[in-house]
Amino acid sequence: MRIARRLFLLLILLSARAEAETIVTASIDRDTITVGDPIRLTVRLEAQAGENAALPVIDDERIAPFEILEVSPIQEETAGGVRRVSRAYRITAFRTGAHEIPSFRSDAGGEASAPIPVAVLSIGIDPSGEIRDVKPPIAFGRGPLVYVLPALLLLLAAAAALFVLRLRKRKKIPAPVLGPVDLRPAHVIAAERIGRLESEHAASAGVPRAFYFKLSSIVREYLDRRFALPAPERTTREILREIRKESIEPETTGLLRALFLRCDLVKFRGNEPPRAEAENALREARTFVEKTRERGAEREEGAA
Repeated sequence: MRIARRLFLLLILLSARAEAETIVTASIDRDTITVGDPIRLTVRLEAQAGENAALPVIDDERIAPFEILEVSPIQEETAGGVRRVSRAYRITAFRTGAHEIPSFRSDAGGEASAPIPVAVLSIGIDPSGEIRDVKPPIAFGRGPLVYVLPALLLLLAAAAALFVLRLRKRKKIPAPVLGPVDLRPAHVIAAERIGRLESEHAASAGVPRAFYFKLSSIVREYLDRRFALPAPERTTREILREIRKESIEPETTGLLRALFLRCDLVKFRGNEPPRAEAENALREARTFVEKTRERGAEREEGAA
């Protein structure tokens, strides 16, 4: 009788421990992508309502070679004495190969999520998974123009150089006229330019590629004025690496990363996103400028 009672108490303790265990799970919407394509990663946590368990912290270093493009707000609900918390991330990878999203565990312990394999394919691979054949070289005939044309071009270049030298000797080149310098804060200039671009977008029927070129240029010039970062001459990857040195929240950096990704997909891959994507890009640019504006500039504007 005493042994049976002890076994019964042991079963109760094991059952209570199993119910109180914190469980973390992770899932993605697809496991095969091409370079730069975003996927949705959802991380969920289940724990007893009285436990103070939190979702694991996820950043670029933890999920490398994947990068976080956007972070959604935390969703939480409690039902039947169980607390359920979830958060979604838009991530991508710029390196091909068979990668893996690592497992995640809550700081409170408990069961960790299982690793998730993801295949990142090159853009040069067709839908069947085979590498596209290399196109053969184009053959050009070797006629007389192959030799005569370069000689004529050299003669024309020499004649043009002599003509320019003679013009410079006859009259002095006037000094360059410097235009006015805009001394307003960087965020004021950027907000004004974004507003003009938004008006042009509203008046147009479609979304031309020039829209994304202009929006990318506005944000890059804002980074140059605001953080002294020569963004107009840097690549997107170089900008995102150097902007980490500034005191900017990861979610704000994610806005900039998502904005540049939208623009680069149109500029370099020829994507034609819908009109709603352009409106999202304008909103991301305006939010990034507002969150990174120089707060001391508000007092200066008021004094002026």
